[in-house]
Amino acid sequence: MSQSPHTESGGTATVVYGAIVGITVYVVGYLVTYATAASAVNRAVQGNVRLTDAGAASAPAWKAVGWVFYDAHLVGTRLPDVSGHVDFVGLSGVQFLYLVPLLLLIIAGGIVAYLARVDDPKAGVQAGLTIAIGYLLFAIIGAILVSFVGIQPDLLRAAVVAGIVYPVACGAIGGGLVGVLRADRREIIGTPLS
Repeated sequence: MSQSPHTESGGTATVVYGAIVGITVYVVGYLVTYATAASAVNRAVQGNVRLTDAGAASAPAWKAVGWVFYDAHLVGTRLPDVSGHVDFVGLSGVQFLYLVPLLLLIIAGGIVAYLARVDDPKAGVQAGLTIAIGYLLFAIIGAILVSFVGIQPDLLRAAVVAGIVYPVACGAIGGGLVGVLRADRREIIGTPLS
């Protein structure tokens, strides 16, 4: 069965869908983190002498939430005077946030596969991978923007883990699932899906 250009997983339209959905899901993930964790993050930062001494207590709330957002991707946040990473998710008691990037990125991969009208698992995986384009860009920019007096997410880990590993793995899963569902539906109906 031949596919039209807009349904090919590597087609220009799919790459554009992937980039836009990747950027959108990054922003949505940050907003969900902000909405659910801002007060807990503030309490954790204000109540921790080590963080207060490092200047974190005077950070704008949106930057402190950014540290948690990156920690939810397993990207550590460094203090200027300490080696190693601070676990802002654990300090804030918002461990449920570890699920937010995973679930949103799986859904995002599925959305791209759906928009690309894939009809088999392989094409779905390939379409889902494209969310990494936009997500990587914003993961790097975001890590730079949430820096404050030397407190910042590890930039290399932000690029590799948050920007590549998470969206590639989760996007592939979501896209592959949509590909499987659409392939099953095509077999049941017996005709190509539009």
